Amino acid sequence: MIGEALDLPRRALAAPLDNASNNRTTFRIEIANVPALSARGAAALARLSPLHYRAGEPATCVALLIARDPWAQLDVGLLQVSMPTLNGSWRAHAWPDVFGPSFARYTATSRARTVNMFLRTISRVIVDPRYRGLGVARRLVSAYLDNPITPLTETLAAMGRWCPFFTRAGMREVPWPVSRRDAKFTRALAAHKCEAWQLADLDACEKLLRDKPTLRHALRAWALASKSTRRHAGDAGARLRSPRVAAEMLVLAGANIAARPLVFVTP
Repeated sequence: MIGEALDLPRRALAAPLDNASNNRTTFRIEIANVPALSARGAAALARLSPLHYRAGEPATCVALLIARDPWAQLDVGLLQVSMPTLNGSWRAHAWPDVFGPSFARYTATSRARTVNMFLRTISRVIVDPRYRGLGVARRLVSAYLDNPITPLTETLAAMGRWCPFFTRAGMREVPWPVSRRDAKFTRALAAHKCEAWQLADLDACEKLLRDKPTLRHALRAWALASKSTRRHAGDAGARLRSPRVAAEMLVLAGANIAARPLVFVTP
């Protein structure tokens, strides 16, 4: 078990586990490091992962912490740790001694080796809705940071502005420079008197691209400027000839610009 158990004040639950739970005055949360491929790890991931706001699973899982309510005999939260992405423009701001100007002069192999040696990413923190607001997420992050796999830890959190448990666990926010493709596409939107938040509706995006053909060219350039979207755009943006696919890409571009995740790192 990692760290001590956490005694939490009793609060009203939106959906009590059972009638007996109403008789409790405290929740005692225990946190343990559990193999992701174990029966318990797999069961916790299967039950809690659908509760996360992002669909799909992280590409890797190198560590899994689980928070358990022993009274209810229920795993109520989890934290997943993953291998880091090899490219992160925020790292030069976060840790200039490691990822500063000299890092850019390394070979690609040396850069990858350095990233994998020094860094891991907290990829998911998920808490059962009935236990949210009780400090479980903060306690999970603190438990991992008390005994991390690597000297440095980072996380990208789209909800970080409204759920500040990373900073409460001792992490700090660092700036994430706006990419050239996002900056260029933002200027293209401004030229068409549009803002990124207005691109949330798929039908509206399809009409916008139909009415403003030049915006389609800017969207194609945005999609082809990154590996993450290039594969969806097809060779030379061929798939974007479909009005629906282009509209879906425009929604994605708007979300990418309007709802940028916050970056939190260890000191």
